Amino acid sequence: MIKLTMVHTVEERYGEKAAAEYLMSAVQFLVKGLHPDDLLFQWSRDVLIAVLRRQVSSSAVRMEVTRLLMDSPQHLVEKAGQKTMVAISTTFDLLPVAQFSTLEEMMTGFKAKLI
Repeated sequence: MIKLTMVHTVEERYGEKAAAEYLMSAVQFLVKGLHPDDLLFQWSRDVLIAVLRRQVSSSAVRMEVTRLLMDSPQHLVEKAGQKTMVAISTTFDLLPVAQFSTLEEMMTGFKAKLI
């Protein structure tokens, strides 16, 4: 679960179009960094769910995501002719889906992590 911490700020300062472009830039960055078999879904406006379709330990995933996000990606935002670089700021948490027996349990687990 990856939370894009600046989406609301970008939207408030630069508008909805800029926030949508910021989100797409973040998604493109993450997709390039994930394994080709992994899936990325949008859970809400600022939360993405990465589903890893391979068997790896939680510590290996944590190291991989930390390494990926250390690249400090940025997105160029433009408003009224002025351009500003905005960091694609994120936080993340792991939720091993193997612990759930139903989709409903998994959705409840995701919601609990967001609170």
